[in-house]
Amino acid sequence: MDQKNNSLADKKPRRKVLIVDDHRNQIEGIEYGLKQNGFDVLYTNDGNKGLAIIKSSPPDLVLLDLGMPGRSGFLILEQLRFEDIYSGPVVIVTGIDGQRHHDYSLTLGAAAIFKKPYIVEELVAKIRELVAA
Repeated sequence: MDQKNNSLADKKPRRKVLIVDDHRNQIEGIEYGLKQNGFDVLYTNDGNKGLAIIKSSPPDLVLLDLGMPGRSGFLILEQLRFEDIYSGPVVIVTGIDGQRHHDYSLTLGAAAIFKKPYIVEELVAKIRELVAA
């Protein structure tokens, strides 16, 4: 019985990543890679739902697309930071070109920015690094 209790105590809790992206087919690879690396993955294609999830059950990391219809990733990131809702790492994935968007994301506290199409293994490695910190 003691061995069972010790093994439960030695298990690390699974880390939770929330993916907010309106292109489900583009994130299947990252979702698979995260699950293979021991992460629990939540997904929504709606910025408002993503914000609600973050408020009710904050993840260890948010993977956020900037160019979404309705509430854009920029608006979500601004609200998270300006209203002090979430201080954890936010990784941006975007198909939007332009240094201005890149710079503004960093100003808002994005931990990393990946341009679509990204290399899944590099994105998973960055997420592992940020969550381990």
